[in-house]
Amino acid sequence: FWAAATKKKKEDPPDEATVLVDPAGLHHIRGGPFGAAGAAGANYQWLEISEAEAFPEDVQEAITTECQAKYHAYADGRKKCIHVVGPDFRDCFDDMDCTIDDAVKKLTLAYGNVFEEFCGDKSLRKMRLLPISGGIFSGPFKDDLPEITAKAVQAAYDALTAEKKEHIMQSSIEMCIFMEPEFKLFASAFEQPLAAPSPKPAEPAEPAEPKPGSEAVAKED
Repeated sequence: FWAAATKKKKEDPPDEATVLVDPAGLHHIRGGPFGAAGAAGANYQWLEISEAEAFPEDVQEAITTECQAKYHAYADGRKKCIHVVGPDFRDCFDDMDCTIDDAVKKLTLAYGNVFEEFCGDKSLRKMRLLPISGGIFSGPFKDDLPEITAKAVQAAYDALTAEKKEHIMQSSIEMCIFMEPEFKLFASAFEQPLAAPSPKPAEPAEPAEPKPGSEAVAKED
């Protein structure tokens, strides 16, 4: 499972089968969407909640700490969003034991929860992701975030059930990057096939006795 990067036009609005992923700060989930800026502010304007003083009750109840996610349909069900709070890696500036592997594990949990929410509604066929814990929240991992993200997305997918993997593979999953230099880095990270668990080698089969009048032909799988 990996993705090829493509460029989208700003005028390409999501349809009703598309869900946006909103990597929100926990303070926004607790305090409401009003006043949010940047990508979050643009998302909330499209969702028609930019003036709301609070998120829906189910969102607030489901997201109480980092890495949790919650799907909600807005605008009479026409506009869909998965809110997710990513880890704040700025804390790692003061924690010398915080490693890239730790970052991958935390983001794997966050993306995994996003995938679970997406797979919970079979009518959703397209997901527009943003990098979770991007920007200032990437802390000391800013330069490594594209590779960390690609590994976390792969690990989150690997942990899904077969049915949910099928739903993901039958859907369109996009990673939306706004800055041109970052786009190239994420494109490079996601276009590399990520390592998948190696299948257990099959036991060699005993050669079958050829039937009379036939030839035994060896085929390499």
